[in-house]
Amino acid sequence: LRAEVWRSLAAAGATDPLDVPGPDDIAQALTAIGADALVYLIPGHGYRPGHAVIAPATGPPAFLTLPELRLEAGLDVERYLAALSARTKTGEQDKPGERDKTGEQDRTLVAAEPEEDEFARSLDVLCDWAWRAAMGPLLGKWPDAVPRLVLVPVGELARLPLAAARRADGAYAVQLSVLSRAEAA
Repeated sequence: LRAEVWRSLAAAGATDPLDVPGPDDIAQALTAIGADALVYLIPGHGYRPGHAVIAPATGPPAFLTLPELRLEAGLDVERYLAALSARTKTGEQDKPGERDKTGEQDRTLVAAEPEEDEFARSLDVLCDWAWRAAMGPLLGKWPDAVPRLVLVPVGELARLPLAAARRADGAYAVQLSVLSRAEAA
């Protein structure tokens, strides 16, 4: 099957599918799907800022320095990720005296309300941070348009709801743009 796929690709004039696409290939693919740009969001670390690397459908590639796009302990994003992690873990609590058919003690899943409150608070703060750190400056590159962007958040940024970034007036990034996501390889 693999050999047949390679023959079909070669017959169609395709280059090696494992080759890294160049700017022209990316621009052609973006045009085909009706997107304005492919945007890699790269977090900073320590004193180094984060960046957005922008491969547009038209024009030269660009980058945007994002000083607040960092993921360190104590920052809003770290609190959100900790609350998300705590929320996704299921708490088990023994039910005294009850046993299943195998004689093992039955366990019940218990939702932890304080963790839900912490998650909601951290998500609210994260939405504001995501606007300041990434989406506000990025969407500012298209001030008079509704940009159609394919975001590629790198590392832990992939765990963040960037479309929920919230501007000071309450507008969300998803209301101000057309967003798609792709996974970083």
